[in-house]
Amino acid sequence: MTPAQKQERKQVKRTLGQTVSSDHLVVHAALQGYIEHSKAAARFCQQNWLVASTLSHIHGVVKQVGQEFAALGYGPPATLCVTPQLAPMAEAVLAAGLYPNLMYRSKGTVNFTTKEKFKVKLSSSTVLVYSPKKSNDQYGLDWVCFHDMMQSDRVRVAQVATKVSAFAMALLVGHHAIVDDSTHTISDSTHTISPEPATNQVLVVIDDWIVLSMDGQEAEMVLALRQRFHEAFLRHLHHDQSAADHDLHLVTAAMHWIGGESATDS
Repeated sequence: MTPAQKQERKQVKRTLGQTVSSDHLVVHAALQGYIEHSKAAARFCQQNWLVASTLSHIHGVVKQVGQEFAALGYGPPATLCVTPQLAPMAEAVLAAGLYPNLMYRSKGTVNFTTKEKFKVKLSSSTVLVYSPKKSNDQYGLDWVCFHDMMQSDRVRVAQVATKVSAFAMALLVGHHAIVDDSTHTISDSTHTISPEPATNQVLVVIDDWIVLSMDGQEAEMVLALRQRFHEAFLRHLHHDQSAADHDLHLVTAAMHWIGGESATDS
C-alpha cells in the first residue's frame, strides 16, 4: 500500500467514525455499518477500507456476549449510535473500562509511557490527530487508553487507542483518588509535577501513578462526584433496579461536563 493510499484509508475511517480522537469509535461505526448493510457488506467494506472477515468475527463475538448476558437475565442491549455529542462520554467510559490500559507522553514526543514504565508507540493506522500546541493535560501530557499491545524485539505498539481528558480520568478512572500536596515526577518528562504555590492548585493522584493538577475546590467537588458515581453503581448492581431520578440527573450532568472539558482539550 502506498503512503497516499494509507492516508486515504485513515481519512475514510475518520469520516466513518466522525472522529479524530478514537479508534474504538471507528470500530463501532464500522460494525454498525456492516450490520446495517448486511445485504451489501462486501461493497460497504470495500468503500470504507474495511476487512469483511474481521467485522464478521467481531459481530459474532458481540452476539455471543449478548447471549451470555441474556442467560444471566439481562435484556438485549440497545443499539446505540455514538453521535459527536455522545462521543466524549463514550471515550470516558472506554478509559474507565480499559483501565489500567492507559499511557501518557509529553507534548511533542513520540513514545508513550504505560503504568509499568514501558515505552510504547501508537499504531501507524491510528486515526488520532494531535494539535501541536494543545494537550489533554495541564502539564503538556497527552493521555490515551488502548485496547491491545503488540510487542516485537525492539518496540511495543498500542493497537486501537482513544484520547482521554484529564477531567474524565479524575471523575471515572481507577480505584482510589486522593488530593496530595507532595511532588511527583513524570518519567518521560523533563519537569516535576507539583502544586503551584501562588495558586489554589492541588494534585489529584489516582492509584499512585496518575497525577492531575486541579483547582482545590474543583478537586474536592470531582472527588465527591466520584464517590456518588460509585455509590449509584453499587445500588444498581446490588439491587438490580433502575437508576433513581437523582442518579440519572447526575449521569446527565456528567455527560455535559465531560463533553465540555473534552471540547477544551481537543
